[in-house]
Amino acid sequence: MILSRYIFSQFFTSAFFALVTLLILFSIISLVETLENVGQGSFTSLHAFLVILFETPNRIIELLPIVTLLGTIMGLGSLANNQEIAASRSAGVSVIKFVKIFICITILVSLVAILIQTYLIPGSEKQVIRLNSLAIEQTNVTAKGFWSKKGQTIVRIEEMLSASTAASIEVYNLSAQDNLESITIATSAEIKENSKWLLKKAITRVVSTSLGLSKKNEDTLTWDSFLEDSQLKTLTSPLYAISALDLMRYIRANRESGVDTRSHEVILWQRLIFPITLLAMALIGVSIILSSTTNRAAGSRLLIAMGIGVFLYLLQQTTGHLSTLLNISPVITVCIPPLVMLTVALLAIRRI
Repeated sequence: MILSRYIFSQFFTSAFFALVTLLILFSIISLVETLENVGQGSFTSLHAFLVILFETPNRIIELLPIVTLLGTIMGLGSLANNQEIAASRSAGVSVIKFVKIFICITILVSLVAILIQTYLIPGSEKQVIRLNSLAIEQTNVTAKGFWSKKGQTIVRIEEMLSASTAASIEVYNLSAQDNLESITIATSAEIKENSKWLLKKAITRVVSTSLGLSKKNEDTLTWDSFLEDSQLKTLTSPLYAISALDLMRYIRANRESGVDTRSHEVILWQRLIFPITLLAMALIGVSIILSSTTNRAAGSRLLIAMGIGVFLYLLQQTTGHLSTLLNISPVITVCIPPLVMLTVALLAIRRI
């Protein structure tokens, strides 16, 4: 019990230091890019700093695998340099004991990650969208969606479900005197090429001074949108901001209708396999430290950890895109990298 608490303390101290360092580094890089929007619309430097602040929860999730690896190597490494691991092994503490301790650590970190993904990221990403919308001319984000105007046309979109799908659209057409001429309401829209929107279950009401109010119902209606792809990307909530339950509901509801849900499936399986990814990184760190017969320098250990972390990150990004490009099941492309890493770690630990 004393050893477990000591290793817990060493791990979380090292992991916190690694997390803060990486957060500062990646936040500065992101801030430089975000500052390029200053001066566009009503976007200011303060808004840029707030964007970076609200992006922090998702950045923490992205960094957790490599932070877990760094925390393991730095924490156990300090014990190894002080001969505390050798003393523990001589006292009868088995390798399995170390493995069990880091399984418990991984479970705890995974629970924290689930809470961040479920409760913090969705709200923080909405704030990011609201702030980024300030860089778009005549666009405003409210609790009921976002509003945008160009010329005599005003559009309200409740939510961008994806880059090609919008929910609950209202299009207002004004006269030269800013009087309402017509309003079109649609339950959803499919975004086609060349800014063509296919409005579904559309109701159009036309206001005429001579004929009064007329109404027309259409199953589908084509609308020429003035919103550019870059603007829609800014206003679209990223898939990682959707909860796991909502991802499951979306996939179940749209798979039967023939809608391509592979991008959503990739994100869902990345969520489900995330604890295994963390465990693989922790056990790789355990195998590196316990298999070493000499005291390696801290810089050497950190270099190994960074190399492994970058390799896994690039591997996951590549395999995730392969699912969409080559029509491969997301289960295969997402789950194979962490499972292979976990297998390698367990084989290495078995040989100690």
